[in-house]
Amino acid sequence: MIRFTSALLLTSLTLSAAESVQDRIAVVTNTPGLVAFWDFTKREAPGQRFTAHVPAGAKNDYALDAGNYIKDLWNAGPSASYADFPLLGSGPFGQAIRIKQETNPDFRPLLFVPRTRLHDSPVSGTKEPTSRKRPLRRSPRSSAASANTPSSPD
Repeated sequence: MIRFTSALLLTSLTLSAAESVQDRIAVVTNTPGLVAFWDFTKREAPGQRFTAHVPAGAKNDYALDAGNYIKDLWNAGPSASYADFPLLGSGPFGQAIRIKQETNPDFRPLLFVPRTRLHDSPVSGTKEPTSRKRPLRRSPRSSAASANTPSSPD
């Protein structure tokens, strides 16, 4: 009886978790002004690029490409692929990716939407996005990152 009750409870929690993931996605995708939201579950096809949840009527799914910005900007280091972003198997929206600290100074993988796929989208116009995130790289190669790093109170 205890095993049956435990199994029933686990099944119930799993179903609740699945509903809460969908609820969380709905809350985010219904945010006024939202352009794109990636949950790292939605893809073009199995094994293909991640695509975004977008507002109803949007024409762009903002598929993410993998790249190494050191290679792209300075032609150094290896290429990046989706293998550099392993899935964790769970996350607040169904899935999450692992971003690890790389030891190779010429390898800084990132997921991005190429500019060519931003044309005729809400982010291609003159309006600035209300929120942006950018990677901060602290190394001798990137002096701008150290200039943006807050100084410690001495």
